Amino acid sequence: MTQPINIDLSLTWSPIFFVMAVLSMFLFTYWIYRYTIPPVSGLYRLILIILRIGSLLLGLSAIFGTVLIWTTQYVKKPTVGVLIDTSQSMNIVEDKITRGQDLQKLIRSPALKKLEDSASLRIYCFSDNVITLESIPDSIAFNGSATDMAQPLKMINDLTDATGLTALFLLSDGRHNAGENPVSVGEELKFPVYTITMGTQQERKDLQITQVRSNEVTYVGNRIPVEVFIKGPGFAGEPITVRLRKEENIIDERSLIVPSDGFEISQFLYFTPQNPGFQKYAVDITRLENEFTDENNHREFYVRVIKNKLNVLVLAGSPSPDLAFLKRILLNDTDLLPIFRTWKSEANFYEGSFPPENEIQSTDVIILLDFPHLSTPVSAWINMKDILQQSQKPFLLMAGKNVDFQKWNELESIIPIYLPQKVTERRVLPQPTMRGRIHPVLRIKDNQNDNLQVWTQLPPIYSCWSNFVGKGGSELLMTGIPESAIGSSSNEEIPMLFAQSIGEKKSLLFLGYSFYRWDLIMWNMGGSNEGLAGFISNAMRWLVTEEDEKRIQLSTNKQIFHAGEEITLSAQIYDETFYPVERAIVEIHVQAPSNQQRFQLNDIGGGRYRETFRVFESGVYTIAGEALLEGQILGRDQLEFSISSYNPEFEITTANPNLMENLSRVTGGKSGPPDSLASFIQSIQLTPQIVHSTKEIELYNLPITLILMILLLSSEWLIRKRKGML
Repeated sequence: MTQPINIDLSLTWSPIFFVMAVLSMFLFTYWIYRYTIPPVSGLYRLILIILRIGSLLLGLSAIFGTVLIWTTQYVKKPTVGVLIDTSQSMNIVEDKITRGQDLQKLIRSPALKKLEDSASLRIYCFSDNVITLESIPDSIAFNGSATDMAQPLKMINDLTDATGLTALFLLSDGRHNAGENPVSVGEELKFPVYTITMGTQQERKDLQITQVRSNEVTYVGNRIPVEVFIKGPGFAGEPITVRLRKEENIIDERSLIVPSDGFEISQFLYFTPQNPGFQKYAVDITRLENEFTDENNHREFYVRVIKNKLNVLVLAGSPSPDLAFLKRILLNDTDLLPIFRTWKSEANFYEGSFPPENEIQSTDVIILLDFPHLSTPVSAWINMKDILQQSQKPFLLMAGKNVDFQKWNELESIIPIYLPQKVTERRVLPQPTMRGRIHPVLRIKDNQNDNLQVWTQLPPIYSCWSNFVGKGGSELLMTGIPESAIGSSSNEEIPMLFAQSIGEKKSLLFLGYSFYRWDLIMWNMGGSNEGLAGFISNAMRWLVTEEDEKRIQLSTNKQIFHAGEEITLSAQIYDETFYPVERAIVEIHVQAPSNQQRFQLNDIGGGRYRETFRVFESGVYTIAGEALLEGQILGRDQLEFSISSYNPEFEITTANPNLMENLSRVTGGKSGPPDSLASFIQSIQLTPQIVHSTKEIELYNLPITLILMILLLSSEWLIRKRKGML
């Protein structure tokens, strides 16, 4: 309850002058109304005195800048938060009752009711998103597709200064499976977290598909393996069947035996797509009696099927180790049909004559390895120059120390940079740029940290080019750090990989040689050639991906995602001359199978925009983007991606008290089972806070002051007029 405790006045001028003015006003008013002409009764004179004094007091308060200071106090209850897990894993049954039912009993317990009497409760429900409630809910729907603890903890922490939160009670089974590590977030919280773990660590009898691996992109007619990983605690030795389906049709099936508890078994199934496009497949396993849940006996996935294999023409300036390793990688890729031509003499290639016209027309992408060579005559270069100039076929130029950039003078407009200068060769270590880390050409692994590790572990190669100037529409994807600069204060980085994509014109420029070391040396170091092989494979597919000549170009870091996986959406914005546009507003509309969402991309400079988000519903999604600058529409673009059905809530069905304990420990709270809630509530200090509130009212600045003055003076004048007073 609010109580006034002090009322004070503040004046702009000296209080002495104010007192003198008030006394003078009283004396003057009394003197003029002591006798009146004509005489009036004492009551009328008293009314006139009051009206005159009131109006003059209001006038003096305005002249002296009078401020009324009103101080009150009230008792504020301490604020306590309750964070409730509403994900689907709370529907798991333990001892004939679900975790969610156990949780609902807990929030209606006398301990929490008592807490509500002595504290102001702030209720939050979370799963893959966060909902704030006004009070403890009567019922809760446990239907969240994932559990992201970090998101609500960060949100509540940001509001702490405004809410004055004393403590937070977290009620969950601890099965965090989306977003940041909550323990890391907990280290920055301003309040202790008391965690109540719903459920136990006891492993139940449960047959489940733990993982499905398949190609995300393939070609019509290719036989594709699907590897299914299965475990079944409590069902060791049981025979089961695993099936691969497309819609209701069984494509392949296998029989196997459930492995011993604690072990996992894998089984390969196969399918051969006959039509291009996004295609949905499903894997399921036998439903056994007395299974804990059958939610994890089924898994869906998507495959993007491309209609043809790629025809690749490789022109090499001379035989080299780089050519030998490049040839092996291309021939081992079943989705590619490479043709090789290696320059031999003034009139011939080792593999025969220059490809005929029909082979050139059917070529999808061209690789030029040190071609044209310093020794390549102009007559041999003319054919290739005409093809690049007229057909606009996408190409990858791998520029070693013997490439003749002077012959590229007539084709300078189609490469991503202005022609560089040759310098002394240096050994350089590859380093993807921030853009390169998410670009499909350099994406070897889905996880960005794992992907970066692939590139930073590669041995050095050589570079001998300098004075790089990128053109509009080009992007620097990789630099090389000179070995001599490692450990020194030098920040020198040598550009190594440029990409250019303007409409149908696509090209890649790789400025390095002896890249065979990324294959040969990696095997000797106990690694593999996944960096080089992945780069070549990704480059071929990116170069042939058709893009319209749009001024806004949307892209995702891949085309097929698991439910809840982080999606990076990028956009490139160009003006009429295809020069990058900054400070644009990029509006995004994501249409899901059953809902939609809107947001804006963040400007990261250079005409590039980016945002990350997550979705949990399986199916094919459509993204529509619109770019605006100063209210004018620059362009629109649209793309599709798919979300494979995957419910992380039932991947592991046991509770995770270890995570809950670690979170409470780093925040200074406590952790325990549901019956420890009452003792936790008793242990926290819930001291009411006396809050003082001061309000200043500037009497001289209120419209009501002027209105009252006018009313008082008008009333005095009206009485004097009616009485005929002078």
